[in-house]
Amino acid sequence: MPPSNEVQLNALLQGIAKSLDIPPGKYAQAVEQYKAVGDWLSAEGTALAGYSPEVYPQGSLRLGTIVRPLRDGEESDYDVDLVCQLDRVKDSSTPADIKQSVGARLCESEKYKRMLAEEGKRCWTLQYAE
Repeated sequence: MPPSNEVQLNALLQGIAKSLDIPPGKYAQAVEQYKAVGDWLSAEGTALAGYSPEVYPQGSLRLGTIVRPLRDGEESDYDVDLVCQLDRVKDSSTPADIKQSVGARLCESEKYKRMLAEEGKRCWTLQYAE
């Protein structure tokens, strides 16, 4: 392949990759929002504060591989998976207890209470509307 064709192909592929990547503004918004949830969960004087909740991404956001979602050919909502890690003695509570504690704290906020979707088996889902 002549160098000019290779340069054109590389430019085309880079353009495609850029169009699939999460826009920097959306990425910054996601980070800001999950940090706000972590701040809410760990606020001083709350039931969870003593367990030092830490919220951080997992999956594609953590790996830097999140792509612009499409549904029926239209841009759709991003799905950001997060972990809420608590410093809690494993033998002192069950996963269900921990999940309920986090859910209860989320419900103490009118904002997060409105955003809670139907309860999942092992998680809580917050739906952010644009």
